[in-house]
Amino acid sequence: MKKSLLKLAFAAVIAVLAVPFAGSRAVAQTRNLTGTVVDKQGNPVIGAAVVVEGTTKGTSTGVDGSFSLDGVKENASLTVSFIGYKTLTTPPLGAKTSITITLEEDTQLLDDVVVIGYGVQRKSDVTGSITSIKEDVFQSRSVENAQQALQGKAPGVQVLSSSAAPGSSPSIRIRGFSSNNSGASEPLYVVDGLKVSDISYLDPSSIESMEILKDGASAAIYGVEAGNGVILITTKKGKKGEGRIFYDFTYGITSLARKADLMNAEQYVAYQTAAGNSQVLTPWDGKTDTDWFDVLYGDNGSFQRHTAGIETANDNGSVYASLSYMDNDGMYYGDKDWMKRITFQLNGDYKIKKWLTFTTNNTIESSRYQKQTDGVGTGNQAINPYGMDPLLPAFYDKDNLPAYMTELIAQQGDDLFMKNGNGDYVAVPFAAKDATSPLTHYYSNTGNHKDFALRGTSSLILTPVKGLTVTSRVGYRLESTNYSFYGEPTYMAVSSRTNLQLEGKTTMNRFYMWENFANYNRTFGKHAISAMVGMAYQYEWSNYTSGSTNGLTNDADNFHHLDYASADATKGVGGKVGESSSISYFGRIGYTFDDRYNIMVNFRADAFDRSKLDKKARWGYFPSVSAGWTISNEPFMRDIDPKSLSFLKLRASYGINGNIRTLSGFPYLSSMNVGEYYPMNGQLITTIYPSDVLANKDLKWETARQVDVGVDARFLNNRLTFGMDFYNKNTVDQLVILTPPLSTGTTSMAKNVGKVNNHGFEFELGWQDQAGEFSYGVNANLATINSEVKKLEGPRILDGIVAFDKGQPMWSYYGWKYLGVDKEDGSAIYYDKDENGTIDDKDKVYLGSAIPDFTYGITLNAAYKGFDLTVFGSGSYGGELMLSAARNTPAANKPSVLWTESWDVMGAKAKYPHPDPIGDKYAGDSSMWLKSGSYFKIKQIQLGYTLPSSITKKIAISRLRVYVSLDNFFCISSYWGMDPEAVSATSAIGMDYGDYPTPKTLTFGANLSF
Repeated sequence: MKKSLLKLAFAAVIAVLAVPFAGSRAVAQTRNLTGTVVDKQGNPVIGAAVVVEGTTKGTSTGVDGSFSLDGVKENASLTVSFIGYKTLTTPPLGAKTSITITLEEDTQLLDDVVVIGYGVQRKSDVTGSITSIKEDVFQSRSVENAQQALQGKAPGVQVLSSSAAPGSSPSIRIRGFSSNNSGASEPLYVVDGLKVSDISYLDPSSIESMEILKDGASAAIYGVEAGNGVILITTKKGKKGEGRIFYDFTYGITSLARKADLMNAEQYVAYQTAAGNSQVLTPWDGKTDTDWFDVLYGDNGSFQRHTAGIETANDNGSVYASLSYMDNDGMYYGDKDWMKRITFQLNGDYKIKKWLTFTTNNTIESSRYQKQTDGVGTGNQAINPYGMDPLLPAFYDKDNLPAYMTELIAQQGDDLFMKNGNGDYVAVPFAAKDATSPLTHYYSNTGNHKDFALRGTSSLILTPVKGLTVTSRVGYRLESTNYSFYGEPTYMAVSSRTNLQLEGKTTMNRFYMWENFANYNRTFGKHAISAMVGMAYQYEWSNYTSGSTNGLTNDADNFHHLDYASADATKGVGGKVGESSSISYFGRIGYTFDDRYNIMVNFRADAFDRSKLDKKARWGYFPSVSAGWTISNEPFMRDIDPKSLSFLKLRASYGINGNIRTLSGFPYLSSMNVGEYYPMNGQLITTIYPSDVLANKDLKWETARQVDVGVDARFLNNRLTFGMDFYNKNTVDQLVILTPPLSTGTTSMAKNVGKVNNHGFEFELGWQDQAGEFSYGVNANLATINSEVKKLEGPRILDGIVAFDKGQPMWSYYGWKYLGVDKEDGSAIYYDKDENGTIDDKDKVYLGSAIPDFTYGITLNAAYKGFDLTVFGSGSYGGELMLSAARNTPAANKPSVLWTESWDVMGAKAKYPHPDPIGDKYAGDSSMWLKSGSYFKIKQIQLGYTLPSSITKKIAISRLRVYVSLDNFFCISSYWGMDPEAVSATSAIGMDYGDYPTPKTLTFGANLSF
């Protein structure tokens, strides 16, 4: 079915592309037309594109700005364009045979506005480090969410995704990790003024712009929530004109982009035999050689999105409405890996009076999805292909079971073993008796997720006097999530599930915010001032309820509800209500002199309720200052031709921000626990006792203090752009969980004792040019990062093989250093730190970090006569990754080089030791398993064609563009796992657990406007 759809889509694209070449020649009165294109000073514009409007007929100007066109119809109009100038369409030419056209310089690069907190600012006046991403980045991409489209588009911004499964949500890191708490390094997201915890719900095509506030000064206006940066998203609004009806369609075929290079059956047998572990080979039939990547990811998936909407605007208001349907059917085995989402976007504004405007922006989202990891303690166990050995088939024929399977079935009972639709048995691993086949999880576990949410803002905007704008804005989030899970009784070796498992969970969230702020902007001659002052209140309430049982009156699907729990079943219930509120005061003052000197000062004060900090510490104060010097506007620069140096500006900033994500649940208090029942006076009394947490009322906000220095420059009439930033960010008073003295009778205590420094450079370089009707552009960015823990009270904090320790990058690898192979006996040699001849924990050293040295992205665009081409790539250099899923399980499959380059095969030239997965207890936590995480991916190659309006207007279509795209098809990396891009956003930054990799996608699509 999917192949048929692919052929049909391909045929449709070819047919549409053939239209401009298949028509007949119309007969009309024509003549030859000559002309000249000049700028306002009368200088010739060389290489400008001159096109007869509504056709593909065109030419380019010569060295003297002249052009000539043959066969131009009477009353035709010309469209003239060139980089650095505003595109101009002439009035109908009538019978003219000669014309002079004057182009006006395009100052849009300087006059563009960017969104800042509680206002906007001219791009030329920006004094902080703000990256602005426009709507074209989010168009025509086969991505489920906006975060995925952001990868590689902004320097200093990393998109981390340990799983690319449908319904998963990537994490974003701005200028690195700044907190040692998992999940506490996420930025603040603000959509149309509404604070949200995640932006995955947005239809990417509904985004107008995204501003990323990276430096402390730009983000300071958001105070205690801005310590990890701020991402401001503006959704689309109606544009003036006749009104537009639009429909966008995307369909893609997804498949596994890259396999890990693991051992095949021959290599695996040789490895285990050499290791003296041949007993795991006994049940092998001598023929099976299973490629578990083909088994689990061999079925292609599909992705489709349909978006239809309307937009219009006039002097009194505007409306934008769109309805989007997204269906992501994942590439994983079977049909429990999908997400379906409907999103309705409604944005509008109306001028009630000349001085009063009402605006509203709303998103309604309804989604359903299934995840293959539901019901599994460690989610990646359910889908991990790394641990499965090639000797095990996916299924055993029900009529030809091996002896060990027959024995297990006789011992455990047939009902505990999973079967496919043909009745064949899911093979139980015989090499690793405590392992479970991913197919067992698939057939025994079924989870269902249903989410619904309304998110939006509504505002009244008053303009009582010139320059003054007063805004009263209400924000709201009404969210509900429902989750149900059914697990069949299943044999899982040491962790078998002998009873069914039924769970249900419901969560409701309500968030309200009310903000009132006033902006004042005036210009007096060469002086321009701006001021803003405001206050905000926000309240959040959540209610969580759960229930479970291990027995039902009937096993049929329609009885999989808690109401049908059997009388003798074990039942469980849970739930709690949470509340949080805050109040804030904020302000900003800006001053500009003669478009040369800019200065801006921000201040915010935040206070939360007692769920975060003690009353005496609840207020946090977050100031910032930034300044800019536009050198290109200085009098001494007037003799420099703007066509050589168009713009040059220096800027610097300092700001303090907070991090609220590290605080929740009264961390400064020692709570009371409810314990077991205790008999007293003939009754069972519930016991209450202090928790094992030591109170610390001196806790305070974790804060980030950041310095940023940058330069922005444009050359050659704005065709060449350059930007650079240096940042130095210190996150101080980091919240660390310590172990108190034994005499306290407690086991943990939260304390502000950490400090982390992140610093680095960010570069942006762009080039836009045009040669007649051919235009092209190149945009590249690169960011370096250096991370170091500067302060930590107490011993290093260990989390498996990673550690948080003074003098090291955050969560560095800490283990044994692998030095190579003993040429005599083939054993592994490890660094003996204390030189005592024995390898033990005292010999562990720091082995490196998963944090890359630098990340980068490059985008190439080209267009000619309706055709457009986009090639986009991103990557990172440096940082080590660890294929964690198989390293500590002796019988699990492993990278093939552990055998092909082992001492047994290569002798003295070996890179890896004689196989000894049981006896060598150091290898799994050593640098032997670390590999470079450097990679470069071509994320997109897209070719599109926009049909001429002379054709589309005949069928009442104002614009029709079709395209085909290859997404994530090419990856250059020496990493031995599936996907070097799929890394964790937690303390286990570089751990590869074999989770869902990023698929490659062959995409077809169309954009229509009526």
